[in-house]
Amino acid sequence: DEKELTRMREGFLWALEGCEAVVLSGSLPSPSSEALVPWMARTTRAKGMRVALDSWGAHARGALEAGAWLAKPN
Repeated sequence: DEKELTRMREGFLWALEGCEAVVLSGSLPSPSSEALVPWMARTTRAKGMRVALDSWGAHARGALEAGAWLAKPN
């Protein structure tokens, strides 16, 4: 639900502090969270960090469009 997605976004922003790069991998917790991975990629890139992606599907395409530095599509 939207509250859970908000908590995930907030946790992600907190976890980015002090990072130089982020690896986005694995599957999504639910179909309703499909926009989360592209959001994570855009947010990471906006903070000047690199994004490595190991995923598949529409959310992976969105992350690639957001500028993933490295990708290993499944």
